[in-house]
Amino acid sequence: MAPAAARIAQVHPFDSFDPVVRRIRDAGYDALCVTVDCTLPGFRARSRMNRFSPDMSVFSGNVAGDGTPSVAETFGPLFSDDVPAWDWRRLAEATARHGLPWIAKGILTGEAARAALDAGASAIVVSNHGGRQVDPAPASLDALPEVAAAVGGRVPVLLDSGVRTGADVFLALALGADAVLIGRLAAYGLAAAGEAGVRRTIELLAEELRTLMILAGTPDVAAITPAVVSRRA
Repeated sequence: MAPAAARIAQVHPFDSFDPVVRRIRDAGYDALCVTVDCTLPGFRARSRMNRFSPDMSVFSGNVAGDGTPSVAETFGPLFSDDVPAWDWRRLAEATARHGLPWIAKGILTGEAARAALDAGASAIVVSNHGGRQVDPAPASLDALPEVAAAVGGRVPVLLDSGVRTGADVFLALALGADAVLIGRLAAYGLAAAGEAGVRRTIELLAEELRTLMILAGTPDVAAITPAVVSRRA
């Protein structure tokens, strides 16, 4: 049974983009989430100390077959430092060919948000990839107000990276996000108890958010505005 929620496929803008997106479209997905600022993994000291080396063969069940790009063609560019980065014009042309709405993920400045909108993005994800890509990158929450102001309500703005509690959701909404993304929390719930674990994770977040809304005197989500939070130097 297909899920009731929108199905969104995450992709990278590499040479395999067109055949991968055709397969995504044929599988009935509703939109693309394009990571626009991650042409290769960051220098992850902990992974190196733990001798972690990704085995691309584990992805073969999702990618290989039926003439689609091989695992190496799809994910290989992520592990090479000589793959040319796409510019916004090329991304706009590539996404327009397939007729699927797309979300720009990895935005941390107002300038980048405006460029993504000019390229046709239907939503913006403010994300620093969990702080695992560039060590001195700003926190997603710190970048959010500038991005939200640049977008000006034209498309939804979502916050990714660092959402662990209902309080994090509250702060994101107050500083301009329309929604948040949860990655590790959902993975933890899935690992603990499968689908039921993910469901329980979301329930706990919602319970925390409701509790904080009551304590903060915000009767509904619309009342969660910048006025209910403050910054300290």
